Amino acid sequence: MFVAMGRHVAGAVAAWLVFTAEGLLGCLALLGYALATGADAGGPLAGPLLLLIAALLGAVLVPLLFAPAVLLGEAAGRRRGPLARTLAGTTAAMVLAALYAAAVGLATGGSPAGVGLAGVLAALAVVAPVSAYALTVQGGRWAERSLRRRPARFPASAPVHRTGATS
Repeated sequence: MFVAMGRHVAGAVAAWLVFTAEGLLGCLALLGYALATGADAGGPLAGPLLLLIAALLGAVLVPLLFAPAVLLGEAAGRRRGPLARTLAGTTAAMVLAALYAAAVGLATGGSPAGVGLAGVLAALAVVAPVSAYALTVQGGRWAERSLRRRPARFPASAPVHRTGATS
């Protein structure tokens, strides 16, 4: 049980790191766009603040989106291979992310086109983190199985008998 929890913790950390890296790429893309168009880059704290927001959002999304999606994928693809489980988890995450984005967009009074675009972008943004989570869990399973099959390096030693010892 603790091994399975460790796999999922490692997967959650991997998903968080990938989501934060996506935030960094987004910051760099916005900076490149600002430099190419001659627009204001946003000041010296714009990039680090956006990266901090992405890291905090990733920390919130791990228990609310990434972990449930991977668990749903594992439950749905229990008798199938790792690729089917990863695809099922990614699909579940994309649907959940689109629904979360649509709910937030509707709650804040967004336009229908904006809500739809936010749903599509949210669904696309979760593909890499969920895949990283699921593949980390699968890699942990593979490592565990390969370590179980591996023969012991040192054979069990025979008991040592003292012969000829005087009492």
